[in-house]
Amino acid sequence: MKKIHMALSATLLATTLGLTAYAKDEVQQAPNPSQLTEEQKEEIKNQFEADYKEMQEKFNQLTDDQKEEIYELYDKVNVAKVKLLDKYVELGLMSQDEVDEIQKHMAQMSKKIREEQQFIGFKAPCTDKKTEKEN
Repeated sequence: MKKIHMALSATLLATTLGLTAYAKDEVQQAPNPSQLTEEQKEEIKNQFEADYKEMQEKFNQLTDDQKEEIYELYDKVNVAKVKLLDKYVELGLMSQDEVDEIQKHMAQMSKKIREEQQFIGFKAPCTDKKTEKEN
């Protein structure tokens, strides 16, 4: 029994080490934006926009119930963010005015996302802060 346990442990360890090595090889280091050329930055931006457009098209094909399920999860994430911001105020890390402004922005974005039936994803097109503020 002891030999079986040791053999299984050794196999598990070898498998774990093999998967860890594989995972390590697959991880790609994100480039430092300051080291990118303007062409590279534009290429990355275009790829993000293409990916987002593709995801939006897939999202548009979901049923209303499926979309609502996603929006409800998004709302839960925002509730957690609000609690986190409130904790920051309580601990003196941020002012109430800063938090109020962030929460106002979050509410506006949530409303816009629902009204425009936007896909909520982790890959979204990069927006230029200057352009965003001008609009």
